[in-house]
Amino acid sequence: MTKTSLVLVCSLGLISCAGADGKDGQDAEVGVREASKSRCPEGGSVLTFGEEEVVVCNGEDGATGAAGEDGEDGATGPIGPQGEPGVAGPQGEAGEDGSVGPQGEKGDPGEPGVATPSVGVIEADLYCGALFDNTNYSFDYWVTVMTDGTVFASAAINRRDFGVSGSRVYAPNENGALNASVTVRFDAAGDPNFGWWQVRLDRESLVIQIDYNDLDLVNDQTTWTLQPNENNCVINQVL
Repeated sequence: MTKTSLVLVCSLGLISCAGADGKDGQDAEVGVREASKSRCPEGGSVLTFGEEEVVVCNGEDGATGAAGEDGEDGATGPIGPQGEPGVAGPQGEAGEDGSVGPQGEKGDPGEPGVATPSVGVIEADLYCGALFDNTNYSFDYWVTVMTDGTVFASAAINRRDFGVSGSRVYAPNENGALNASVTVRFDAAGDPNFGWWQVRLDRESLVIQIDYNDLDLVNDQTTWTLQPNENNCVINQVL
């Protein structure tokens, strides 16, 4: 387009000069129209001066000029909005154990505990056995005292051909624990009317008392006592 404009100006100058040279002639009519593609493939214009025509075609595009220098960096823009949190990464491996810290101060002494007696440990026991005077009967008697105060007692009333026994277990404070009383049901006199025996121990004197109760007896009862000695008793510690 720059080349076209220069040619046009020059042509107008020629027209002006031609007008100056003519003395008697009249000025020619000037017209401009677009040139056809057959005349100007790149486009152009047709100038008419009366009956004469001047075709002005556009030249080809010139080569691209060299790139200009880069401009200076623009100012930093505002901070954008915060993005969404990312997915949590996998857990890392466990670190090594740290060194042992210093020993703490000694704590205050605790309150004294309550002593609990051992369970199932024998503290003392006794066995006695002897014949009843003027009878064919005898007895056996066992007493065991545990460290927690529990009492095991058993007794047997024996005749020549057979015997009957009974036993009891007493808690430390249960009625009967103090004298380790044992009842044996064995009718030994007269009619079979449920006669029964009671064997018990005096824990201080270790005297054993045996009562036989039967309706066929005078006053319904008879009593024997036995003072333990080395011939009729075995005693391990004091009961």
